[in-house]
Formats: sequence, C-alpha cells, structure tokens
Amino acid sequence: MAKSYGSYKGLYAGTEAQILRDLTGAPVSDQPIVHIDKLQKITEREAQHINTFWTKLSKILKKGYAISAKPRNPSSLEAKRNVLLNVFNKKYFLGDGIYSSHSYSVLAARGVQDKEGSAAYLIRLRTPWVNEKWTGAWGVNKEEFWTEKLKKELNYYPEQEGFGEFWMPIRDFMHYFEALTIVKTIPENVFNSVRLKFPTKRYPRAAVRFSCPKKGKYTIAIDQQDSRILGI
Repeated sequence: MAKSYGSYKGLYAGTEAQILRDLTGAPVSDQPIVHIDKLQKITEREAQHINTFWTKLSKILKKGYAISAKPRNPSSLEAKRNVLLNVFNKKYFLGDGIYSSHSYSVLAARGVQDKEGSAAYLIRLRTPWVNEKWTGAWGVNKEEFWTEKLKKELNYYPEQEGFGEFWMPIRDFMHYFEALTIVKTIPENVFNSVRLKFPTKRYPRAAVRFSCPKKGKYTIAIDQQDSRILGI
C-alpha cells in the first residue's frame, strides 16, 4: 500500500473504504447506523431501529462479507470528561474501552439467552489494539453476564494472551458506532481491471466495451486515481 501511494505518509488518515477497495478490488459500501444513546429510553421507534439494524447485519454476515465498524467522534461532554481522565489516548476515548481513533472488525452476530433466560443480541468485534479491553456489558471481568456454557457457545476466552475479540450488546454498539464499511468479497469471484488511456488531458473521455460470456452476477466499478497517488 505504501508503495502504491508513494510513501507511508500517503497512507495517513485514509478511510477504511479506500484501503479495503485497494486491497481486495471488491465493491465497498458504507451503511450508516442510527445512533441510540445508552441512557435513552427505548420506545417503539428505537426498538424498530434496533430490529432493522440487527436483521441487516445478520444478512450481511451470512453472505460472508468483510465488515468493519467505524466509531463516532466523542461528544462535547465526553471531550470535557476526557480532559480529567487518566486514560491512554484520551482525546479519542468514548467510554467502556472504546476509542474513535480506529475501526473495529465485525466478526459475528448471535442471539443467546442470558442467565435469566432473557434474549440478548450480541455482536462480536475485534480491536487491532489488544491492550484495549471492552469493559461494558458482557466485557472483561463482567462475570455476572457469563456462564461457562455461554463462553463455550460463543468461543469467548479473554484470558488468552493477545485475545482482542469481545462481544458487545447491540444497544451499546449503536451507541458507540456510527457506520459499517462493507466489503462485498466473494471467494469464487474473478477480478479484472483495465487502466484507461485518454487521448487528451483537456477532454478526458473514453469508452469501454465488454461482453459477459455466461449468465451470472457481475459488478462494474469505476475508480479515479487518488490525489495521494497524483501528489495533489
């Protein structure tokens, strides 16, 4: 990636969509997440938002697409709180061990029964920084939520060294994250690309003709050279 963009400096502050598109060649799309504050009362409207998002996420995961979750920025109140905190990277601290300075991989979504027999809708995430720990509900040292059966069912072993994965309730997820980046990767897909050469810089026009040899699903994408590559 650094070679493509001319230097490591060219990679600074890039978006997940740009990077994943460059790495895979697969179509990439963003899915906004309706924000629901963790202290907000859940009315019929909020419940509908939660159910809709859970259904969409489950369908995306079932297709085997790669997903990353983008955290929102700290609110003004959180920013003021962070000044007084003694935490790592506090400028980007949201709470409960979640930071807005990087994205999280979304690995799975499962509905389970908690200790009381009530339904719990959980999303499995991975942080690239294993020293960060989710400390909210179902997080590290929250043994009141876990049984040995549930740990085995959800393959949750936080005591293992370098274990950067955790389960987060969907309501907390919709509080801390603002968007999903979805990479529509399909293993059996064949990728090809053509670099267009324009006759003149003043009137950059080109036409591409192609044929589909057999029936199937085809994805056509058009990419422009990034300003990072052009050096603008």
